Amino acid sequence: MRNFILIFLISFTYNLFGASLSVTDGGEGLLIRIVNEKKSIWIDTGSLNKIRQNLNKTKKNNEPLPSDIFLTHLHPDHASGIFELVEKNPEVIIYDNCMPNIDVKDGELIRWTDKFISSHKRRICVNSKSKFYFKDMSIDILWPTGIFESKNHNLYSLVLKVSKNNKSVLIMGDVPKSVEKKIIKNLSFKLSDIDVLVVGHHGSDSASSEDFLKLISPKIAVVSVDKQNVRGYPSKKALERINRNSDQLWITGRDGDFKFYF
Repeated sequence: MRNFILIFLISFTYNLFGASLSVTDGGEGLLIRIVNEKKSIWIDTGSLNKIRQNLNKTKKNNEPLPSDIFLTHLHPDHASGIFELVEKNPEVIIYDNCMPNIDVKDGELIRWTDKFISSHKRRICVNSKSKFYFKDMSIDILWPTGIFESKNHNLYSLVLKVSKNNKSVLIMGDVPKSVEKKIIKNLSFKLSDIDVLVVGHHGSDSASSEDFLKLISPKIAVVSVDKQNVRGYPSKKALERINRNSDQLWITGRDGDFKFYF
């Protein structure tokens, strides 16, 4: 039996502080929902074919529609639900890396998504100098720098640190080990207090290097991945590294939705 005691022990804090973070078991993509004092903030949207299922979850939990959405990058499993969300709330604020020169070679759905959010009146471009506050919660963008030298969308996926009440969650998007190496070199001082790590690239072996995991040493590592995904995630080697360097491992396709209370 896996140790879920920590989740239940901290659950009483919800009534005191009114903030929770959920990693949704909603398919192969990523969707993180943050509810802070009746305000809903999403990090990614999950895939288009799962968005209505995920919205039904918010209704059951009496969560409001998101007022703010951070898109780590525009791959369909992370961002294609944005069409439905903007339709439901045209005033939603969208934050993304504003990667330039996206065209048909990037894939039609990525191009359509970029064109759609480029015309959105409440789009904000972010980079590693950006930090946002939602009352007493902060969202710190650690990556990318805003300099684009490649067409690899994963290289410029947002990395975010969400903090409140001396608790922090690090969200790695789809960045590979090469980005982890740069974060170790330049931002290690921001990574000494991580309670929860949302593992990079759905547990792929392309992310979660030994050096990075040793530095983070999270209490809980969460892999957002569908149980029967076509790419075979999570990688056995990545899971071995994660288990060596974290106190608890949660896989959404195996364990269901993950919830953390600040």
